[in-house]
Amino acid sequence: MKNVSGATIGVQEAFADKVRSRFKSLPARQPDQRDKIRKSANPGHESPTSFNINWRKELYRDVQEVVESSSRELSSDLYAQAEGFVAECGRLLWGCAPVRSRILNDAERRQAEYQSAIAALFLRFARPAAESIVRHPVGSMERRNSAESNKGDLELIDGYHLDGSIDVALQRLKLYVDVGPALLVSGSLREAILGKEFATTLFDGFAVSGVSTKMIGDHPALAESDDQVIAEVEADLNVLELFMTSAIFAAVGFGPYRRHELSRLVDMFCDDTSEIVWREAAQTAMWVGNSRLLEQLPMDLRAPVDNIEASKSLAQLKNALDVAELI
Repeated sequence: MKNVSGATIGVQEAFADKVRSRFKSLPARQPDQRDKIRKSANPGHESPTSFNINWRKELYRDVQEVVESSSRELSSDLYAQAEGFVAECGRLLWGCAPVRSRILNDAERRQAEYQSAIAALFLRFARPAAESIVRHPVGSMERRNSAESNKGDLELIDGYHLDGSIDVALQRLKLYVDVGPALLVSGSLREAILGKEFATTLFDGFAVSGVSTKMIGDHPALAESDDQVIAEVEADLNVLELFMTSAIFAAVGFGPYRRHELSRLVDMFCDDTSEIVWREAAQTAMWVGNSRLLEQLPMDLRAPVDNIEASKSLAQLKNALDVAELI
């Protein structure tokens, strides 16, 4: 089948654009809402830590909705491609055959199947990543416990950096969760944790500035100011966004799943029983004067004939069933 990888890349790019837009629009991420949360944290006893905890609580709720909606988006994209395939088959059969009712006959059931399959794959990786990165402050015991609990899932995600271009500090997601965004910008931390060769090759992806780089023993300290909290949380959100649009998308296996599903539809379209249905539909269409079909025939064959099967031109209908060229 042609252009499968290209189509998957197109889906990934469109998916990434939607995820970025949703992350940018997270309700709790907006400055007004963020400041409202900051001021309402333990009134009279405000602290960066309480702000960090309460803000992340609201953000995590928002992010969970993004994860769920992104899963639904992928299943909808797959169903739209299946619909497009069926529409193209119908066009090649001059609109005279019941293609949709034969190979995509129960829209609600098929959509539910896609949604269930994609959700099982996407949520399998996106949920533990979101919990580990967003839910708890850097340096907190809760964050370390979450990272340990989700260690297996985070390590699986690490195996899907397919382009090899991601910064070394993000190639082990659990390590980032444990240390936090300081690992992206602190030369001394990068040298101590990643190796001397990475001390001067700082992260050059999204902007990271103002995060705390203080360590207490082997663990990062909690952010000590509201500005550090904001810098830390913004970096975490950007990291999760990056993973959702790259490694997690790859881990879902959308490309192979799409290819297998469309191959299944091709097989249903081309099986012997279906071919008989398409031929009968085309014969009927010629008798009733289907204009789209008649346009494909020589002028002397456009009038009704006594024996449709005798027409050599109708043998060309077989070629229209070579749908491998459609995808």
